[in-house]
Amino acid sequence: MNFSRHLTWVGMATFAMVSGFGNVSAARSDSGVVQDYLQKNYDLKVTIQSEDRVIGLLHLGPLTNTGQLDDYLRALVDECKKYPATFFSKAGVSEIVSVR
Repeated sequence: MNFSRHLTWVGMATFAMVSGFGNVSAARSDSGVVQDYLQKNYDLKVTIQSEDRVIGLLHLGPLTNTGQLDDYLRALVDECKKYPATFFSKAGVSEIVSVR
């Protein structure tokens, strides 16, 4: 993955997180089900960062507070539904990583 793809991926993840929290439903869901849904319908792999990772100038710390992970993933699904199923693959986005 090249640097421009990282910017797309970081931008989409940030946009989804910031704008999606307004429509989060109160019902709880299993994060594995949401991850499977994103993989099946949008060909997006969702990874939960468990260790430090450095990509170019980006330092991605491990996600240590998973208390709101289900809410975030549901918000991400809501945002993904606004785009055609092939949008992310055409944009070169294949993975979304949840980090600190």
